[in-house]
Amino acid sequence: MYDFNKVESQVTKEEILSKIEILDIWRRYCSNFQEVNVSFKSELYIDNNADCRIYLANNGELKYKDFGSGDNFNCFSYIMTKYNCNYYEALNIVANDFKIKDIKVTINPNIILSNDELNINKEIIIK
Repeated sequence: MYDFNKVESQVTKEEILSKIEILDIWRRYCSNFQEVNVSFKSELYIDNNADCRIYLANNGELKYKDFGSGDNFNCFSYIMTKYNCNYYEALNIVANDFKIKDIKVTINPNIILSNDELNINKEIIIK
Protein backbone atom coordinates (compact mmCIF):
# COMPACT_ATOMS: atom_id res chain seq x y z
CA MET A 1 0.00 0.00 0.00
CA TYR A 2 0.99 3.61 -0.10
CA ASP A 3 3.10 4.75 2.86
CA PHE A 4 2.59 8.42 3.70
CA ASN A 5 4.18 8.31 7.15
CA LYS A 6 7.04 10.58 6.08
CA VAL A 7 5.04 13.08 4.02
CA GLU A 8 6.07 16.58 5.11
CA SER A 9 3.10 18.64 3.94
CA GLN A 10 -0.46 17.49 3.60
CA VAL A 11 -2.57 18.29 0.58
CA THR A 12 -6.20 19.38 0.91
CA LYS A 13 -9.30 18.45 -1.06
CA GLU A 14 -9.69 22.11 -2.02
CA GLU A 15 -6.15 22.24 -3.37
CA ILE A 16 -6.74 19.13 -5.47
CA LEU A 17 -10.07 20.34 -6.85
CA SER A 18 -8.57 23.71 -7.72
CA LYS A 19 -6.20 21.94 -10.11
CA ILE A 20 -8.18 19.00 -11.51
CA GLU A 21 -11.79 18.07 -12.19
CA ILE A 22 -13.65 15.39 -10.25
CA LEU A 23 -14.45 13.72 -13.58
CA ASP A 24 -10.71 13.25 -14.18
CA ILE A 25 -10.38 11.60 -10.76
CA TRP A 26 -13.20 9.20 -11.59
CA ARG A 27 -11.65 8.37 -14.96
CA ARG A 28 -8.30 7.60 -13.35
CA TYR A 29 -9.44 5.45 -10.42
CA CYS A 30 -12.67 3.81 -11.57
CA SER A 31 -11.35 1.73 -14.45
CA ASN A 32 -14.70 0.47 -15.77
CA PHE A 33 -16.31 3.92 -15.80
CA GLN A 34 -16.75 5.33 -19.30
CA GLU A 35 -19.53 7.91 -19.21
CA VAL A 36 -21.75 9.68 -16.66
CA ASN A 37 -25.11 7.90 -16.16
CA VAL A 38 -24.02 4.82 -18.10
CA SER A 39 -23.98 1.53 -16.17
CA PHE A 40 -20.79 -0.50 -15.74
CA LYS A 41 -19.52 -3.43 -13.68
CA SER A 42 -17.87 -2.79 -10.32
CA GLU A 43 -14.15 -3.40 -10.05
CA LEU A 44 -14.38 -3.67 -6.25
CA TYR A 45 -15.72 -7.24 -6.40
CA ILE A 46 -16.61 -9.85 -9.01
CA ASP A 47 -19.66 -8.21 -10.56
CA ASN A 48 -21.73 -10.15 -13.08
CA ASN A 49 -24.10 -7.27 -13.81
CA ALA A 50 -23.45 -3.73 -14.96
CA ASP A 51 -25.24 -2.14 -12.02
CA CYS A 52 -22.89 0.72 -11.09
CA ARG A 53 -23.12 4.30 -12.26
CA ILE A 54 -21.40 7.60 -11.78
CA TYR A 55 -24.15 10.21 -11.67
CA LEU A 56 -24.62 13.91 -11.01
CA ALA A 57 -26.05 14.25 -7.48
CA ASN A 58 -28.46 17.00 -6.40
CA ASN A 59 -25.54 18.93 -4.85
CA GLY A 60 -23.76 18.97 -8.24
CA GLU A 61 -21.12 16.41 -7.27
CA LEU A 62 -20.35 13.32 -9.34
CA LYS A 63 -21.08 10.28 -7.18
CA TYR A 64 -20.78 6.52 -7.53
CA LYS A 65 -23.79 4.29 -6.89
CA ASP A 66 -23.67 0.51 -6.92
CA PHE A 67 -27.23 -0.75 -7.17
CA GLY A 68 -26.04 -4.33 -6.58
CA SER A 69 -24.28 -3.77 -3.25
CA GLY A 70 -25.94 -0.49 -2.26
CA ASP A 71 -22.57 1.28 -2.00
CA ASN A 72 -22.49 5.04 -2.52
CA PHE A 73 -19.19 6.94 -2.85
CA ASN A 74 -17.74 10.30 -3.69
CA CYS A 75 -14.42 10.10 -5.56
CA PHE A 76 -12.30 10.18 -2.41
CA SER A 77 -14.31 7.59 -0.48
CA TYR A 78 -14.12 5.37 -3.58
CA ILE A 79 -10.32 5.62 -3.54
CA MET A 80 -10.34 4.88 0.19
CA THR A 81 -12.31 1.69 -0.46
CA LYS A 82 -10.35 0.63 -3.53
CA TYR A 83 -6.93 1.05 -1.89
CA ASN A 84 -7.99 0.35 1.70
CA CYS A 85 -6.65 3.67 2.96
CA ASN A 86 -7.84 6.62 5.02
CA TYR A 87 -9.06 9.99 3.73
CA TYR A 88 -5.70 11.76 3.97
CA GLU A 89 -3.94 8.90 2.23
CA ALA A 90 -6.55 9.08 -0.57
CA LEU A 91 -5.87 12.80 -0.98
CA ASN A 92 -2.15 12.13 -1.17
CA ILE A 93 -2.64 9.34 -3.71
CA VAL A 94 -4.52 11.76 -5.98
CA ALA A 95 -2.01 14.57 -5.42
CA ASN A 96 0.85 12.22 -6.22
CA ASP A 97 -0.75 10.63 -9.31
CA PHE A 98 -1.79 13.98 -10.80
CA LYS A 99 1.54 15.58 -9.81
CA ILE A 100 -0.14 18.26 -7.72
CA LYS A 101 2.55 17.78 -5.08
CA ASP A 102 5.78 15.88 -5.33
CA ILE A 103 5.14 13.25 -2.70
CA LYS A 104 7.53 10.36 -2.31
CA VAL A 105 5.60 7.19 -1.54
CA THR A 106 6.30 3.51 -1.40
CA ILE A 107 3.81 1.08 -2.84
CA ASN A 108 3.27 -2.58 -2.13
CA PRO A 109 2.54 -3.87 -5.66
CA ASN A 110 0.78 -7.00 -4.35
CA ILE A 111 -2.05 -4.92 -2.92
CA ILE A 112 -2.40 -2.83 -6.06
CA LEU A 113 -2.44 -5.92 -8.26
CA SER A 114 -4.94 -7.74 -6.07
CA ASN A 115 -7.30 -4.75 -6.20
CA ASP A 116 -6.92 -4.44 -9.96
CA GLU A 117 -6.73 -8.11 -10.95
CA LEU A 118 -10.10 -7.92 -12.72
CA ASN A 119 -8.65 -5.33 -15.08
CA ILE A 120 -6.17 -7.65 -16.74
CA ASN A 121 -6.16 -5.67 -19.99
CA LYS A 122 -5.42 -2.39 -18.19
CA GLU A 123 -1.88 -1.13 -17.74
CA ILE A 124 -0.89 -0.63 -14.11
CA ILE A 125 1.72 2.03 -13.54
CA ILE A 126 3.62 1.81 -10.29
CA LYS A 127 5.79 4.77 -9.43
